Amino acid sequence: MGSLSPLIITVTTALLVAVVVALALIAHRSHQRWTREVEADERCRAAVHAAMRAILATWRAQLDQTQRIPVITVPDRSRR
Repeated sequence: MGSLSPLIITVTTALLVAVVVALALIAHRSHQRWTREVEADERCRAAVHAAMRAILATWRAQLDQTQRIPVITVPDRSRR
């Protein structure tokens, strides 16, 4: 029975190491997935900003051609 104890310790240690490695791999893959999602969000945001800049540049060019400044009025709700 004395030889059974080191075997149990070895098997238990191997199982614990396997669990820790599996958890580390899961965490690593999860982090990679999260990083890809963040990068995709940043690319989307950059594309939206580029489109907005293009729209504003077009608008400014049209204003330069017409030399008119559009006036945007907002109704004053404080007088009600």
